[in-house]
Amino acid sequence: MTTLKINEAIVKHLNSLNLTISTCESMTGGMVANSLVQVENASKCFIGGFVSYSAFSKAKFAKVKQETI
Repeated sequence: MTTLKINEAIVKHLNSLNLTISTCESMTGGMVANSLVQVENASKCFIGGFVSYSAFSKAKFAKVKQETI
């Protein structure tokens, strides 16, 4: 199964259950969010995404514990 097919299945499933999704990414640099928004009707379930790359922004904005970073 290709990445697009997986993302299509995720979006379809979320929409069928009237659920939403959002992302908080670091090393992927927003690629997860990008792959979801490539799918038709993703705007019905995708709320938005946040990319936090530095240790400072992970702790400050994403509330990741320093010992986790």
